[in-house]
Amino acid sequence: MLCTNQITAGIISFVIGFGLLMLQFGASRIPEGSFWRDLLVRIDFLAGTQSFLKGMVDTRDVAYFLSVILLFLFLSVQAVGSRRWR
Repeated sequence: MLCTNQITAGIISFVIGFGLLMLQFGASRIPEGSFWRDLLVRIDFLAGTQSFLKGMVDTRDVAYFLSVILLFLFLSVQAVGSRRWR
């Protein structure tokens, strides 16, 4: 198991989700044209959903969400695979 307590798993999930929400505010404090600002803006998942809410499908946003889905599917497969060897 990755986490033995459901409360701990919920708190960790909340902290990660809140941290992702705060990326937009963190990026606004970094000067324009900085590598870190550009990175934080691209990781911010709220900015990616804005085009979907307007009815536009941007391939960059679709690629971002698909890569996040594939990353977490890969991590899930690795966690289940490591559990078999214990």
